[in-house]
Amino acid sequence: MAFAWYWPDDPVFIFPLPDPVPAKWLVTFLVGVDLVLAFLGVSDGVAHPAHLGGVAAALLYLKGRQWHEMRGERRGRQMSESSVLVSQPPRVSRSGSMPPRAAKGGARGDTDPRASAEIDRVLDKISAGGVESLTPAERKFLTEISRRLRTPPKP
Repeated sequence: MAFAWYWPDDPVFIFPLPDPVPAKWLVTFLVGVDLVLAFLGVSDGVAHPAHLGGVAAALLYLKGRQWHEMRGERRGRQMSESSVLVSQPPRVSRSGSMPPRAAKGGARGDTDPRASAEIDRVLDKISAGGVESLTPAERKFLTEISRRLRTPPKP
C-alpha cells in the first residue's frame, strides 16, 4: 500500500504477466480480490478482512502523515514570512531628495561589508528558491539584521 501511495505509476513485475503493472493497479486489484473473498466468506485459511484492515490502517496512516506535513509546511511558511522582514527601498520626496539616511547609503551602508555580502547572498537565495529554501541559521540571521536595521540609530 505504501509503495503504491508514494510511487503509483512505478512498474511492478508479476511473474506470469509479460508486461509490468503500475503499482496503483496492482494494489487496486489485490484489494478488490480481498473484498470479494471477504464478502463471499471463503474459508481458504486467509484472513481477508485482516488484509482489508491493514490497507485501511495504511491509508489512514499515510493520509494523516500527509496532512501533518502539509500543516507543518503551512505553519513554517507563516512563521518565516512574518519573522523575516526586508526593508522597503528609500522613498524619494516630491522635490527629488532622499531622506538623510538613504542619502548616506541607506540602512545597509551602516552595516559592515561582510554583513552586506551575507544579506545579498541570503536575499539572492530567497529570490531563487523562496523563503522555504532558507536554513534556520539564515532565517535567524535575517531576523536579527532586520531588527537591527529597523531600530533607529541612537544620537
